[in-house]
Amino acid sequence: MTQLQIYTTDDWKSEILREKDLVLVDFQAPWCTPALLQYDALMKLANEMKGDVKMFYLDVSQLMSIAMTYRLIDFPTLSLFEKGELLKSCIGIGRIKEMRLILDEVLLTQDK
Repeated sequence: MTQLQIYTTDDWKSEILREKDLVLVDFQAPWCTPALLQYDALMKLANEMKGDVKMFYLDVSQLMSIAMTYRLIDFPTLSLFEKGELLKSCIGIGRIKEMRLILDEVLLTQDK
């Protein structure tokens, strides 16, 4: 599974804010070495969660205004959204396992 990219604020509105299902957004940038280092682990998570969550990439160097809306200043940041609302963020490298636990908990709650 590949990440879909958010290119514009209109993409953000249609793909994240108006989406009813779970969406995981990878806030990062091409110059962010930690983000590049965790790419393989993030793609593994994306494959494991296929069908349960959509995954998007947002280049903060292109759309910093969106990152600032959520007061995100450290990257990479993984943020989980549902129905356009931010549920949880994990900041920094090596937080993919933590996000997986959060996703599992949210999905378990949804099943009830």
